[in-house]
Amino acid sequence: MKPTNPTGKAAAANDADAASIDAAATRNEALAERLFAFQRRQQLSDEKLGRKLGREATYVSRYRAFNEGKWRGNLANFEDAIASLLMKEELMQGDDMQLSEEGFCVKSVFEFLDFIHQHRHIGVGYGPAGPGKTCAGKLYAAKNPTCVYLHIWDWTTGRDKLINELTRAALVRCGKNESKAEALVRTFRDSDRLIIIDNAQILTTRSRKFLMDFFDATRTPIAMLGNQEIVKKFEANDQHASRLGRCIDVTDAGGEHRSSVDKASVLTLLKAYMPTAADDKAAQSETLAILRTKDGGSARTAKMTLKLAQNITSTAPSITPLDAIRLAKTQLIHQEAA
Repeated sequence: MKPTNPTGKAAAANDADAASIDAAATRNEALAERLFAFQRRQQLSDEKLGRKLGREATYVSRYRAFNEGKWRGNLANFEDAIASLLMKEELMQGDDMQLSEEGFCVKSVFEFLDFIHQHRHIGVGYGPAGPGKTCAGKLYAAKNPTCVYLHIWDWTTGRDKLINELTRAALVRCGKNESKAEALVRTFRDSDRLIIIDNAQILTTRSRKFLMDFFDATRTPIAMLGNQEIVKKFEANDQHASRLGRCIDVTDAGGEHRSSVDKASVLTLLKAYMPTAADDKAAQSETLAILRTKDGGSARTAKMTLKLAQNITSTAPSITPLDAIRLAKTQLIHQEAA
């Protein structure tokens, strides 16, 4: 299939970059090493990596096989795009190391997972991206080692890939002449092990059907976490929807409860990502404002801002925590607009 060409700003950048050969261009080898290490880590094709950079796949392949004196276009612009991408990805890292039971939607996710586990149901816990569903699911699995936690990626949405990932995550071994699906059923039948499937809204119809059949065959409790799209997909199939023992927004906290959750979330974020500002009231207030932003405000946004603010204060100690947070917000906004 022919790859989709970037449009808008990315297309304009491509046209400008491809205009001429820059004979003096020299590749930043350290940046290139980081980029291709990131590509291998995320298992990205050149096309997908190019899309993240706002470029076509040929840019990635030409950058990999860089030939000094023959680079066509503006290398500085391309490496600026690489640096911005890597900075964003690095700011997103670290969730597994910063799991906390305080704030966010941890309590409601735990209650949902406990219900599914104890009653041996199949259920859906949904909510917008950012409030901490993934961290809560990982934390629950870490505290309950018999659970199987599985994050769904773009390349594991299909039925066969899902079966492969479940087999790997649950350390299931196939018997002689036994398929992986059969081995999973044999292993999980009446085992009472909770399976947590995160990012479940991107599962294909065949994958969801497999989970329904697997649940019927084993009575294994299965909890799916995802955004609101997963609810629409289950509502579109009466047979699948009728199997759900619970379908609930695990991020919905209102009134006084929301206030206490937000305050706990702010303290957790500051202690984890900007510890020098944990007791700074102005920094707490600014972080709370980010957390409560209507459009795009979330724990993920706040985390990226605080990590960048911590980097800023480490290189410029004279900047106050509040000014560092505001500067980080501005840099991230400009990065998104670039």
